[in-house]
Amino acid sequence: MTSLEEERKLKVLLVDDSIDDREHFFDLIDEAQVSDFLIQEVDNASLALEKLIAETFDCVVVDYNMPGHNGIWLIEEIGKRELEVASILLTGGGSEKLAVESLKTGTQDYLSKADLEAKSLAQSIRAAVVRKNSEMRIIHRATCDPLTGLSNRESFMEAMETAWSKAERFGRKFAVLFLDLNKFKQINDTYGHLAGDHTLKEFAGRIRQCARDYDTVARFSGDEFVVLLEELEDDGFTPAIHVAERIAEQVSSKKIRLENAEISISASIGVALYPASSTDKNQLIELADLAMYEAKRSGGGVYVTQQSDAKASNYQPNLN
Repeated sequence: MTSLEEERKLKVLLVDDSIDDREHFFDLIDEAQVSDFLIQEVDNASLALEKLIAETFDCVVVDYNMPGHNGIWLIEEIGKRELEVASILLTGGGSEKLAVESLKTGTQDYLSKADLEAKSLAQSIRAAVVRKNSEMRIIHRATCDPLTGLSNRESFMEAMETAWSKAERFGRKFAVLFLDLNKFKQINDTYGHLAGDHTLKEFAGRIRQCARDYDTVARFSGDEFVVLLEELEDDGFTPAIHVAERIAEQVSSKKIRLENAEISISASIGVALYPASSTDKNQLIELADLAMYEAKRSGGGVYVTQQSDAKASNYQPNLN
């Protein structure tokens, strides 16, 4: 089977401690004569969670009653870790109370093993995947900026609240980068709003390339963007400045091709650190914003606030 053919198939993870029940599941799938399922099997919820974290699956079909962690535990862990996989809970007997309990955990379907039929099982898996994809699209629209695909302002503030709570509790450091696309109005006025939108999307993509997987990158408004850097080591400033300088360099590294022109872009970036700059989360954003304006007045690059006093880093972008 080619990799392209595999990509077109639905990846399903079956989780059941009973060998007989797993064999029955495969018999039903064979009977349904579906050819677009790739099915893996494990016999416990802990191993299933490891596989779901390590690999991408479209659907997990999990038995409710297993030794150790049960199916409800696995579905709850999927939700806590925000894994984008549909889930179906299977039970040997089943009850209305258990059905309600399982649906409250966020699973897409609940099936009794005694009532399983080949055709309905295959349809249930497909329907669960469709429902999960629809849910993810709704979540994406609610939390993401429609133009750039980055987090929106509300989503960033929620991430900021979480980072601040963890920092308060565990004594951790985090930083806020406030970014502005230099001379964006001039780009809009000269080349039009479609070119402006294209430039913003390119700008957002270059920022995202420099951030770590667990950093939050968001479009705050217009041509202003923010990055939340968590789990900073050492004094906090050194790694935060390193990321900011890498972003500034990446943004200005190559020209953007528009319909009738090629343009160079650059960024002004302000940096504020918790707790050195401020322990107030709202003031931290304000300080990063003010530092960004200091960077802009200096011609771009990176400007850092420390204990409410601004200081410039040595980096200036290559604007050639």
